[in-house]
Amino acid sequence: MIGTWNDQWDQMQQGFLRLEQMKEGAPGGSATALNDLANFFERSESLRDWVKRELGHPADASVDEGMKKSLPLSLAHDIAIKVKHQIQGEKPWSRAEDADVDTQSVTVFVQTVHVTMGTSGGTSGAKSTPPPTAAHTWTVSYTLPDGGKTSLDAVDLARSIIADWHKLLSALGLL
Repeated sequence: MIGTWNDQWDQMQQGFLRLEQMKEGAPGGSATALNDLANFFERSESLRDWVKRELGHPADASVDEGMKKSLPLSLAHDIAIKVKHQIQGEKPWSRAEDADVDTQSVTVFVQTVHVTMGTSGGTSGAKSTPPPTAAHTWTVSYTLPDGGKTSLDAVDLARSIIADWHKLLSALGLL
C-alpha cells in the first residue's frame, strides 16, 4: 500500500528506472512502454498531491510555487493533466498550450539461436532463445512563449523531473 509522500517519491523513482530500461531495451511491447511513460507523469502529479497533504495549509502553496518555477516540473504537470483528462483544461504551468508526448519510436532486438548440425543429422549445442526486447524512445514537444518549437527526449525530461523534485523536496525540508 502506498501510504506516504515518501512512498510516492520511491514509486516515481522506480518508474524512472523503468523508463531508462525501456529506452535501453527490455521485454514488453509499445503499449506497455507508453503506459510506463504515462504512469511516470501521473506519479509526478500524485507526488505533488501527497507532498501538499504532508505540508498542510498554508505551506502547501509552496509546492505549486516551486513546481511552476521549474520547466521540467511544469511540463510534467501539464502532460499529467493531458494524460488524465486528454485535454489541457487549465492554463498550462509551462505556458506551452501544446506540451505533449508526440512521438514514440521502437527498435526491436530479435534474438537468434545457434545450432550445430552433426553429420548424422542430429543437433547439438542448441540454446534456448530469450524473449525479444524492444528499445523505446519518446519525444516531448512544446511551443515556447516566443513561438519557438522545442522537442526533447522524454527520458531526459524525466531525469530532469527527478532532479528538480529532489531539489524541491529538499527545499521544503522533506529530504
